[in-house]
Amino acid sequence: MDKQIDSWNVMVNGVTVGKIESAVLTKIDQNVMRDKRIWLAQGIELGCCVVRGLSCAAQLTPFAAFGFGLFTAASSPMWFNDQVKADAAALFMQTALLGASASLAAVIFGGCFGLIRFGYQNQFSKRKGHLMRLVLGVPADGEISATPIMDTALLRKENEGSHG
Repeated sequence: MDKQIDSWNVMVNGVTVGKIESAVLTKIDQNVMRDKRIWLAQGIELGCCVVRGLSCAAQLTPFAAFGFGLFTAASSPMWFNDQVKADAAALFMQTALLGASASLAAVIFGGCFGLIRFGYQNQFSKRKGHLMRLVLGVPADGEISATPIMDTALLRKENEGSHG
């Protein structure tokens, strides 16, 4: 029950713009994966996303630190006053580190579950889409997708074999 894919319908922004043979699409995939520049661009893109995530965590840190300080002061005011009198700088540093850790964890959690976007672009897909547009001669830019077109003769044989 091996299904043979002859060609692929290519759509840009949901509109069919042409079809590409499977051999051509395989060749495009191989060329994209062999290009070292795309690997470098992907690494840079991941680095940029990490920097954006750290920037987001740095922006959340003061709010988290203030929240921890407020919670600590409200939950046990005597202990909080004793700590402030003993060593205010150490208490501030502990609160700041705890706030930074919590905000970094929140950013990582948000990034993993899609709650926070960091502007990530897959450079491999971007280049593959560009090459598909070149092959088809389509100047339109946008979201590109490809759906397989199955070999209808092979599907008919499979259907006849299973029903008869």
